Amino acid sequence: MTLDQIINTTLLADPKLRAGFEAINQAHAEALQASLRPNPTFGIAQTLLPLTRPFTEDAQGGPPQLDLGISYPIDWYVFGKRAAAMQAAALGVRASEAEFADLVRLRVLGAAIAYFDVLEARSLVDLARQDVANFRQVEAITQRAVEGGGRPQVELGRIRLDRLTAEQGLRDAENALVAAKARLRAIMGLADHDPDFDVQGNLEEIGVADILPLEEAYAVAIRNRPDIAALHWRSHQGRAEMWRERRQAYPEMVPQIGYTR
Repeated sequence: MTLDQIINTTLLADPKLRAGFEAINQAHAEALQASLRPNPTFGIAQTLLPLTRPFTEDAQGGPPQLDLGISYPIDWYVFGKRAAAMQAAALGVRASEAEFADLVRLRVLGAAIAYFDVLEARSLVDLARQDVANFRQVEAITQRAVEGGGRPQVELGRIRLDRLTAEQGLRDAENALVAAKARLRAIMGLADHDPDFDVQGNLEEIGVADILPLEEAYAVAIRNRPDIAALHWRSHQGRAEMWRERRQAYPEMVPQIGYTR
């Protein structure tokens, strides 16, 4: 798999990204709810009904009374309660979007690091195999030299010890490669076992980017990092929430008009 395929698979399989996207939908729903105007209230009531007995001159109870009324609150407009709630909800949407972008950034970063870890581990395995092959060749040459009397036996023992150390290093490198592939597959959300799984590319083909100066790197991070933007929007949202609660402290105003017969 290429790096682009790995990143795409990671983004599609990560449940935290789906949860972050649903947080954006929730923030939009809260913004929609904050923008809704209140509904009017209609009431109807009838009292003094002769339910158990008719009204008489000795046991009077009437006349029956019919009440119709409709009311509509206006404090959301007079005191700016709705506008304050809409402002706080809109800032919550922006903060949720920035937090989701930061989740995507971290998942892409994790997938890329795991990908390069696999490339590095595979290169180390190739180097370890070359070391083992070289030591075996040197051991065979030294063996013939010892048999011919040109080299002492102790030198052959030293070469064999170096070859055994190289073989141990090869096994460690192979284990590290297996572990790196397992971490990459876990990040990608692949739970099945695939012994043929591998990545494309090698470290020799990858160029090294120029390192920015400290001040410039800091300025770029401040402009582009979504986690910093999310904290910025959350800070503004907190102030907007405080202003909304101050608006909510104003009394309710509900004019009512009715008819009574």
